Amino acid sequence: MRSGCWVGSGMVAAVVALIASTCVHAGTSYKPVHSQRADGVELRRGAVWVSELITPDFVHVAFGAQTPVTPWQPGDPIRDIPRQFFGPPARPIPIPVNPVSAVDALAQLQMRVGAMRAPEAFNTPLVNVLGLGNTGIQPPDPTGDIGTSHYLQSVNGSGGSVYRIFDKTGAAVSGTLSMEVLAAGGACANGYGDPIILFDELANRWLLTEFSTNAGRSLCVYISQFADPAIAQTWTRYVVQAPQFPDYPKYGVWPDAYYVGTNEPATGAEIYAFDRNKMLAGLPIATQRFVAPELPGFGFQVLQPVDLDGINLPPSGAPGVFVRHRDDEVHDPGANDANGDRLELFELDIDWTTPANSTLAGPIGVPVAEFSSDINGLSSFNAFAQPSGQKLDPLREQVMFRPAYRSYGSFEQVVGNLTTDIDGADTGGVRWFELRRTGGVTAPWQLYQEGTVALGDFVDRWMGAIAVDQNGNIGLGYSAVRDSSHAVPNNTGVPAGLRFIGRLDGDPVDVMTTGEGSFIAGTGSQPGERWGDYHAMNVDPADGCTFWFTGEYVSGGSWTTRIAGTRHDRCGAPQFMLNSADIQLSACLLNLPQTVNIDLDALAQNGFIGSVNLQFGTLPTGVSGSFAPSTLVVPGTSIGSMNISAGASAGSFLIPLIATSGALTKEFDVRLSLKAGDIQLLSPGDAMLDVVPTPTFSWSATGSTTQFLLQVATDNGFTNIVYSATVAELSHVPTTALSFNTEYYWRVQQVNGDCGAGTWSSVRTLTTRPDPAQCPVGTATTTVFSDTIEPEQVGWTVAELPAQGQPGWSVTTTRPASPTHSWFGNDSATSTEQRLDTPSLVIPVGATSTILQFSHAYNIEQNSPADCWDGATLDLSTNNGSSFAPLPNASLRMDGYTRTINSMAIDNPLGVGRSVWCGSALTQHPVVAQLGNQGGNTLKLRFLLGTDGAMATEGWYVDDVVVKACTPLPPTTTSLSSSNDPSVFGQGTMLTATVSGGSGTATGSVTFHDGASVLGTTVLSGGVATLALTSLSVGSHALSAVYSGDSVYGGSSGNDAHTVNKADTSVAITDTPDPAFQGSPVTISATLLPQAPGAGVASGSIIVSATHSAGCVIVLPATSCDLTFTTAGAQTVDANYSGDGNFNAATAPQIDHQSDQSAIFGDGFET
Repeated sequence: MRSGCWVGSGMVAAVVALIASTCVHAGTSYKPVHSQRADGVELRRGAVWVSELITPDFVHVAFGAQTPVTPWQPGDPIRDIPRQFFGPPARPIPIPVNPVSAVDALAQLQMRVGAMRAPEAFNTPLVNVLGLGNTGIQPPDPTGDIGTSHYLQSVNGSGGSVYRIFDKTGAAVSGTLSMEVLAAGGACANGYGDPIILFDELANRWLLTEFSTNAGRSLCVYISQFADPAIAQTWTRYVVQAPQFPDYPKYGVWPDAYYVGTNEPATGAEIYAFDRNKMLAGLPIATQRFVAPELPGFGFQVLQPVDLDGINLPPSGAPGVFVRHRDDEVHDPGANDANGDRLELFELDIDWTTPANSTLAGPIGVPVAEFSSDINGLSSFNAFAQPSGQKLDPLREQVMFRPAYRSYGSFEQVVGNLTTDIDGADTGGVRWFELRRTGGVTAPWQLYQEGTVALGDFVDRWMGAIAVDQNGNIGLGYSAVRDSSHAVPNNTGVPAGLRFIGRLDGDPVDVMTTGEGSFIAGTGSQPGERWGDYHAMNVDPADGCTFWFTGEYVSGGSWTTRIAGTRHDRCGAPQFMLNSADIQLSACLLNLPQTVNIDLDALAQNGFIGSVNLQFGTLPTGVSGSFAPSTLVVPGTSIGSMNISAGASAGSFLIPLIATSGALTKEFDVRLSLKAGDIQLLSPGDAMLDVVPTPTFSWSATGSTTQFLLQVATDNGFTNIVYSATVAELSHVPTTALSFNTEYYWRVQQVNGDCGAGTWSSVRTLTTRPDPAQCPVGTATTTVFSDTIEPEQVGWTVAELPAQGQPGWSVTTTRPASPTHSWFGNDSATSTEQRLDTPSLVIPVGATSTILQFSHAYNIEQNSPADCWDGATLDLSTNNGSSFAPLPNASLRMDGYTRTINSMAIDNPLGVGRSVWCGSALTQHPVVAQLGNQGGNTLKLRFLLGTDGAMATEGWYVDDVVVKACTPLPPTTTSLSSSNDPSVFGQGTMLTATVSGGSGTATGSVTFHDGASVLGTTVLSGGVATLALTSLSVGSHALSAVYSGDSVYGGSSGNDAHTVNKADTSVAITDTPDPAFQGSPVTISATLLPQAPGAGVASGSIIVSATHSAGCVIVLPATSCDLTFTTAGAQTVDANYSGDGNFNAATAPQIDHQSDQSAIFGDGFET
């Protein structure tokens, strides 16, 4: 379920009070050290929190002696589990700078392919029984797993989690029991749900969990003694009291730990490690907690731990892996890639002896195809409509429980899924993915394949659960619903039911191939929007083949659950499996011919003995391929070679590698990218206005480039380059700020890579914002306050809260901006808030904007690139100090806040999540804030330095504080006229702008525009500015003149519509020679001239026709063509100019020509 430490809405009052009181420390907090790995991935060394030593309890349970819980009956009340986000309130959907297609291309592929094979046993469930029924709680959070002999299922109950045990025929062998049975009245006697059931296949033991109201923030974890959960045995119980309420806990089994991801009220995504080996031994444990960077835009977020299936261990020393998705249109709208999004992996390497040596690495980006998290917004709990119209929760925010891991010895595999909008109309689809890693822990995870389950029937498919069997075959189960508004067929709705689909290893990638099956169809519609919040798909450890699924569906208008099992026929039979580390290949078309090699491995499974015949499938034009050897004994490796020659075209191609052994054929697909050094500029968007002077330039590249050259110039020809940089990344922030209020041109070139020095990208323009430290054009500046802190400070006040006797604000000579003194706030090791208040600042009546500027330097305790332990910030009072409010980051137009207060710094008086400056920036630099319309108000500004109770650094230096008020100048009007309207192409046009207003004459300059394009800027003379033009294109022009104002008058603008028509032309022709012999070439010369007042050079063609001749064509700028006459005698010649975009067509006056009959004499000469 989803709940929280601060409450948005909908929470039961008692739980509100409980959770709101539990955001406190437990155990010991630490401050991790941040660095980078050699591959550039961020590395956090040290846990942020380590629990006190947790001693387990041991509970002996005989299920046969337990009393089942009272079942819920129709008519009993239904209660929604509390739901809300942690973090800031929902914000508007961001508009990405690079537009993205709303159509999911992978969904379109699945629709085209449909089912590729006839129905198999996979489409007919082997087990399909009713699971736990409605408990009166929404959502049920159905979970379960299959062990060696039983299936154990759990859902949310009215008093916590309830569970039931089934045998493998689907028969229940226990009643519906409360998980509190395992608590035996201890600290977990008040369970609250969110159950997770996992069978630890490596240990042959069960892991059962839920969270508890114990101290408001506990995780109750139960470990079985035996593999058979139905027999009497001793369960080991651990109560992990988290530092904050651990909502939506999701678990994964790994050899060294049980890893957990949670949703907590913090700046980031929280994960835990529980010492698995000690828990299996019943020993005390100390858990470790880590925080990964948050995803902006989501208030609910969880890092899902991958969960190990099978008994093959990961490579030695393999860290635990967590995964989430990142939709950059949502999380990075200012620099989104319109062609793709990514998964983000985090690797957790635990040191149980010394938690300070544990490391969390990430995010590690894995590029994937575009998906959309905007499903009825980013925060709504309703999106997918039932036949009644009541919509259900889409669960857009996370990769779904559980990402499943398998090791095949030479390579590893992770499969997972998420929910996406397939069409921009909130139609849900299940995006699934398969990652592979070949070569051990130092090798990268790569995307092998991905797809979107959607069948074009307007059915919403979501809440997926996925797994992979021992032979690499995939099974995926999910919810399916449709409202009654679609005429497919006959406006028939689809009640929420459960469906499934799959694919065999070796099928073509990116699609499910079995066709869709149904576990159970729903009936009716449930009230309320809560759904899920997760389902479970697992593989039977006894055979490694049977998929067991549990999920929620609607029956008769209320939810219930299903348990079903199915398998692929092929699983368990002798067979082979293909793999390669060479999944992504590339070559440059500028360096042909070229050969690209693939090392293809064939693995034996289930006792397979034999060989396979290898060949390439369909190859793109200009590419040929062969294998050596082409017949491979399994296990073994063959080298596939693709030879790329002239005729190959740029693009991305899916290359099938086909292996056949008898009746068994499998396919392994690699992706070949043929490139020509292309670069796609991403941000800033073209012609973007109001750009900061240090923008983030970003781009994408089609080659394996390792360096790029960025150039920024003030002209389109790049003759005046003001900034250039050679960088290795796909983005760059200039180290030298651009000038304010200036138009710039920028481009990028590949320096090296597949294509070496590539061609330049297209050119984009941007215009930087006006100088925020200056009053806007058209306003007068009044300096309300200016203090260089030299040496007397009149009217300033300082305070320390609570009073700790620590050095507070004082004047220092250590790091001044000018000339010798500045204010200094001490970053102490005690929990305190140090205040520095300005004198009263009286803003003149009529002022429409107020500007604060000051210089500062600081060295303040930082935690990570995202957050701080201590921080410096600003408050503003508009009532002379009676009350203050935080000055938001949006008001800071130069050097905004850098980070926020860390979630663990709860003793910092500024408060968790407050935007602040922290880190080290010890060179004085300017800050500018726009305080808005404060005319007539008396302001005070407060410089705040907040510190927690640990570790002192240096502090905050503030100097040269200035406050300005901006008052509008008298208005003006600008009129614009254009001569010769309408004009023709090439005709001169004079633009005249007249500025008037007040009793004097305006001075300054006027800028003329044609739409968004600047035509030129001229200086006013006597209130008039003119600009002569001869270059307007044919068509309608929206002309404007913008007067920027001066020290006396405000700015204004005027408009004029001007039309430019095509210019007329004339054409004349001559023939040479005349007369000429029949059959001999005659040259027709043409003279094409624009008619005044038009001017310029025409393009197009002159069509020459003549009697008894095929004629000829003069393609401009050529001036002649040759024709021949087939008949002697008098001829006529005509010519017609076809016209072009700037000039009208014309016809030449007809001319006459004499064609004589030729005579051939015996000497061979013609006369």
